[in-house]
Amino acid sequence: MKKARRGKKGFTLVELAVVLGVVGLVLGGIWVFAGRSNESARTEQSLGQLVILLNNIRSYYLSQPNMASGDVTTILAAASVFPSEMLRAGAPTIVDHPWGALPPGGGLLVSGTTASGGASTGGTYYFTLTYRGLKAESCIAFAARAGSGPTANGLTAVSVSGTPISMPPLIGALGGPCAVDGGTGTGANVALTYRLRLQN
Repeated sequence: MKKARRGKKGFTLVELAVVLGVVGLVLGGIWVFAGRSNESARTEQSLGQLVILLNNIRSYYLSQPNMASGDVTTILAAASVFPSEMLRAGAPTIVDHPWGALPPGGGLLVSGTTASGGASTGGTYYFTLTYRGLKAESCIAFAARAGSGPTANGLTAVSVSGTPISMPPLIGALGGPCAVDGGTGTGANVALTYRLRLQN
Protein backbone atom coordinates (compact mmCIF):
# COMPACT_ATOMS: atom_id res chain seq x y z
CA MET A 1 0.00 0.00 0.00
CA LYS A 2 1.17 3.48 -0.82
CA LYS A 3 1.55 5.98 1.90
CA ALA A 4 -0.47 9.15 1.36
CA ARG A 5 1.48 12.38 1.35
CA ARG A 6 0.31 14.23 4.38
CA GLY A 7 0.96 17.84 5.01
CA LYS A 8 2.95 18.31 1.80
CA LYS A 9 1.32 20.55 -0.76
CA GLY A 10 2.61 21.52 -4.16
CA PHE A 11 3.82 20.01 -7.41
CA THR A 12 6.33 17.26 -7.92
CA LEU A 13 9.25 17.96 -10.26
CA VAL A 14 7.64 15.84 -12.98
CA GLU A 15 4.34 17.72 -12.75
CA LEU A 16 6.15 21.04 -12.82
CA ALA A 17 8.18 19.98 -15.90
CA VAL A 18 4.99 18.94 -17.72
CA VAL A 19 3.27 22.24 -16.92
CA LEU A 20 6.30 24.26 -18.05
CA GLY A 21 6.52 22.22 -21.27
CA VAL A 22 2.85 22.88 -22.11
CA VAL A 23 3.21 26.59 -21.33
CA GLY A 24 6.32 26.72 -23.55
CA LEU A 25 4.45 25.12 -26.45
CA VAL A 26 1.54 27.55 -26.11
CA LEU A 27 3.86 30.57 -25.98
CA GLY A 28 5.86 29.26 -28.96
CA GLY A 29 2.67 28.94 -31.01
CA ILE A 30 1.61 32.46 -30.09
CA TRP A 31 5.07 33.78 -31.00
CA VAL A 32 4.96 32.15 -34.46
CA PHE A 33 1.43 33.37 -35.13
CA ALA A 34 2.28 36.92 -34.02
CA GLY A 35 5.37 36.96 -36.26
CA ARG A 36 3.35 35.87 -39.30
CA SER A 37 0.64 38.38 -38.49
CA ASN A 38 3.19 41.21 -38.21
CA GLU A 39 4.82 40.17 -41.50
CA SER A 40 1.45 40.18 -43.25
CA ALA A 41 0.67 43.63 -41.82
CA ARG A 42 4.02 45.00 -43.09
CA THR A 43 3.36 43.61 -46.57
CA GLU A 44 -0.13 45.16 -46.64
CA GLN A 45 1.22 48.50 -45.38
CA SER A 46 3.94 48.47 -48.02
CA LEU A 47 1.47 47.68 -50.83
CA GLY A 48 -0.80 50.51 -49.65
CA GLN A 49 2.14 52.91 -49.63
CA LEU A 50 3.14 51.69 -53.10
CA VAL A 51 -0.27 52.61 -54.54
CA ILE A 52 0.04 56.10 -53.00
CA LEU A 53 3.60 56.47 -54.33
CA LEU A 54 2.64 55.48 -57.86
CA ASN A 55 -0.15 58.06 -57.91
CA ASN A 56 1.98 60.77 -56.30
CA ILE A 57 4.99 60.24 -58.59
CA ARG A 58 2.81 60.31 -61.71
CA SER A 59 0.94 63.39 -60.48
CA TYR A 60 4.19 65.20 -59.70
CA TYR A 61 5.59 64.56 -63.17
CA LEU A 62 2.43 65.62 -65.00
CA SER A 63 3.68 69.20 -64.75
CA GLN A 64 7.31 68.32 -65.46
CA PRO A 65 8.68 68.25 -69.03
CA ASN A 66 10.70 65.12 -68.29
CA MET A 67 12.08 62.94 -65.55
CA ALA A 68 15.69 63.17 -64.44
CA SER A 69 17.80 60.06 -64.96
CA GLY A 70 19.41 58.38 -61.98
CA ASP A 71 18.45 58.65 -58.32
CA VAL A 72 15.47 60.99 -57.90
CA THR A 73 14.62 60.01 -54.30
CA THR A 74 15.80 63.34 -52.85
CA ILE A 75 13.89 65.35 -55.48
CA LEU A 76 10.68 63.44 -54.76
CA ALA A 77 11.15 63.68 -50.98
CA ALA A 78 11.56 67.47 -51.26
CA ALA A 79 8.34 67.56 -53.32
CA SER A 80 6.45 65.69 -50.54
CA VAL A 81 5.70 62.71 -52.78
CA PHE A 82 6.35 60.13 -50.03
CA PRO A 83 3.90 59.49 -47.18
CA SER A 84 5.33 61.08 -44.02
CA GLU A 85 5.67 57.73 -42.21
CA MET A 86 8.18 56.64 -44.86
CA LEU A 87 10.57 59.54 -44.22
CA ARG A 88 13.31 58.86 -41.70
CA ALA A 89 13.11 61.02 -38.57
CA GLY A 90 15.84 63.65 -38.61
CA ALA A 91 16.70 62.90 -42.26
CA PRO A 92 13.68 63.92 -44.38
CA THR A 93 15.30 62.95 -47.68
CA ILE A 94 15.94 59.33 -46.64
CA VAL A 95 13.01 57.00 -47.28
CA ASP A 96 12.39 53.68 -45.53
CA HIS A 97 9.88 50.86 -46.01
CA PRO A 98 7.82 49.12 -43.31
CA TRP A 99 10.45 46.40 -42.80
CA GLY A 100 12.83 48.87 -41.19
CA ALA A 101 15.52 51.47 -41.69
CA LEU A 102 18.66 50.65 -43.62
CA PRO A 103 21.80 52.75 -43.43
CA PRO A 104 23.03 54.37 -45.57
CA GLY A 105 20.56 55.86 -47.99
CA GLY A 106 17.37 54.26 -46.75
CA GLY A 107 15.35 51.20 -47.62
CA LEU A 108 13.62 52.69 -50.67
CA LEU A 109 15.30 54.33 -53.64
CA VAL A 110 13.62 55.80 -56.72
CA SER A 111 15.44 56.19 -60.02
CA GLY A 112 14.34 57.50 -63.41
CA THR A 113 15.29 56.31 -66.90
CA THR A 114 14.40 57.09 -70.50
CA ALA A 115 14.01 54.10 -72.79
CA SER A 116 14.44 56.01 -76.03
CA GLY A 117 14.67 59.70 -76.85
CA GLY A 118 13.53 62.52 -74.63
CA ALA A 119 10.24 64.32 -74.18
CA SER A 120 10.78 66.30 -77.38
CA THR A 121 11.17 63.09 -79.42
CA GLY A 122 8.29 61.24 -77.77
CA GLY A 123 10.51 59.06 -75.58
CA THR A 124 9.03 56.92 -72.85
CA TYR A 125 10.05 57.63 -69.28
CA TYR A 126 10.25 54.93 -66.61
CA PHE A 127 10.92 54.96 -62.90
CA THR A 128 12.12 52.16 -60.67
CA LEU A 129 11.28 51.74 -57.00
CA THR A 130 13.91 49.60 -55.27
CA TYR A 131 12.98 48.11 -51.91
CA ARG A 132 16.31 47.23 -50.28
CA GLY A 133 17.24 44.78 -47.55
CA LEU A 134 14.20 42.47 -47.46
CA LYS A 135 14.38 39.13 -45.68
CA ALA A 136 13.53 36.15 -47.93
CA GLU A 137 9.98 35.70 -46.58
CA SER A 138 9.21 39.43 -46.93
CA CYS A 139 10.75 39.55 -50.39
CA ILE A 140 8.63 36.66 -51.69
CA ALA A 141 5.36 38.01 -50.25
CA PHE A 142 5.94 41.58 -51.42
CA ALA A 143 7.23 40.83 -54.94
CA ALA A 144 4.42 38.35 -55.64
CA ARG A 145 1.72 40.74 -54.45
CA ALA A 146 3.20 43.86 -56.10
CA GLY A 147 2.86 42.19 -59.51
CA SER A 148 -0.93 42.05 -59.30
CA GLY A 149 -3.86 44.29 -58.43
CA PRO A 150 -3.61 48.09 -58.37
CA THR A 151 0.17 48.03 -57.92
CA ALA A 152 0.59 46.32 -61.31
CA ASN A 153 -0.81 49.32 -63.24
CA GLY A 154 2.01 50.38 -65.58
CA LEU A 155 4.44 47.80 -64.16
CA THR A 156 6.88 46.77 -66.90
CA ALA A 157 9.55 44.77 -65.05
CA VAL A 158 10.35 43.13 -61.73
CA SER A 159 13.80 42.06 -60.62
CA VAL A 160 14.98 40.59 -57.34
CA SER A 161 18.62 41.17 -56.36
CA GLY A 162 19.45 41.74 -60.04
CA THR A 163 17.60 38.67 -61.36
CA PRO A 164 14.75 39.49 -63.80
CA ILE A 165 11.47 37.86 -62.77
CA SER A 166 8.75 36.88 -65.26
CA MET A 167 5.46 38.73 -65.08
CA PRO A 168 3.35 38.29 -63.07
CA PRO A 169 5.80 37.19 -60.38
CA LEU A 170 5.10 33.67 -59.21
CA ILE A 171 6.03 32.61 -55.69
CA GLY A 172 7.97 29.57 -56.98
CA ALA A 173 10.21 31.78 -59.13
CA LEU A 174 11.03 34.13 -56.24
CA GLY A 175 12.53 31.69 -53.71
CA GLY A 176 16.06 31.58 -55.15
CA PRO A 177 16.52 35.30 -55.94
CA CYS A 178 14.94 36.35 -52.63
CA ALA A 179 17.55 34.30 -50.76
CA VAL A 180 20.38 36.34 -52.34
CA ASP A 181 21.67 39.48 -50.64
CA GLY A 182 21.13 42.53 -52.83
CA GLY A 183 24.38 44.22 -51.82
CA THR A 184 23.14 45.92 -48.65
CA GLY A 185 24.33 43.13 -46.37
CA THR A 186 20.83 42.91 -44.93
CA GLY A 187 18.74 41.02 -47.49
CA ALA A 188 17.32 40.99 -51.00
CA ASN A 189 16.39 43.98 -53.18
CA VAL A 190 13.08 44.09 -55.06
CA ALA A 191 13.09 46.51 -58.02
CA LEU A 192 9.75 47.44 -59.63
CA THR A 193 9.94 49.38 -62.92
CA TYR A 194 6.92 51.41 -64.01
CA ARG A 195 5.95 53.49 -67.01
CA LEU A 196 5.74 57.13 -65.91
CA ARG A 197 2.76 58.00 -68.07
CA LEU A 198 0.08 55.39 -68.44
CA GLN A 199 -1.08 54.63 -71.95
CA ASN A 200 -4.78 54.92 -72.63
